[in-house]
Amino acid sequence: MEQFKSELTRSLNYLLSASISDIVDMLIIAFLIYKLIGLIRRTNSNRVAKGVLIVVFALWVSDWLRLPVVNFVLTKAVELGLLALVILFQPEIRRFLERQHRFLSARQCSRAGRRCGNHANRSRLQLHVAVAHGRAYRI
Repeated sequence: MEQFKSELTRSLNYLLSASISDIVDMLIIAFLIYKLIGLIRRTNSNRVAKGVLIVVFALWVSDWLRLPVVNFVLTKAVELGLLALVILFQPEIRRFLERQHRFLSARQCSRAGRRCGNHANRSRLQLHVAVAHGRAYRI
């Protein structure tokens, strides 16, 4: 019980010594994790998320047990897996970025105090041209 109290005290002292930039950093990471969880829920990719968590857990265990070969292989799998996840979720990532662009464009137009229908149409046209260009080169 004493060890728990000392760890709790040490953790609280660490949190109280955090600067504003540390807090902002933690909030940004929390927001990104929140968005990632929302993306996983919307895309029915629970199995992929569970697989990633299993690999990350195995990586942690191999490091803890000091298994260098297993750790090396899992580290390389995670490096390649990140690229594979980007390729696998490319349509969802594109949809997310399109929504963010629309949201930011609408917000920017409302701040300017003018109607931006022409701006929105031009942005949509540019997006469609970029997508078509990507498909032509199979990007």
